[in-house]
Amino acid sequence: TAAAHSLSAAARAQRWGAHAVMLSPVFYTHSHPNRAGLGAARARLIAWQLPQPLYALGGINRRNAGQLAGFAGLAAIGVLA
Repeated sequence: TAAAHSLSAAARAQRWGAHAVMLSPVFYTHSHPNRAGLGAARARLIAWQLPQPLYALGGINRRNAGQLAGFAGLAAIGVLA
């Protein structure tokens, strides 16, 4: 697996042999308060452009999880605590 914050980083991880990529932060998250989230539309576009499984991470909660079609799955930390 690999972590990525953009399409180019996710594609690079694929070229390097990653079987799956964690794309973050999708939404604003308190764990990275100085970083803007990608937003649902941009994150979905990245997910649809890459063949390997992409997992969304960052600021995901009950209200916005439904906006993330196209991902292999969702990852969360704070919402589970």
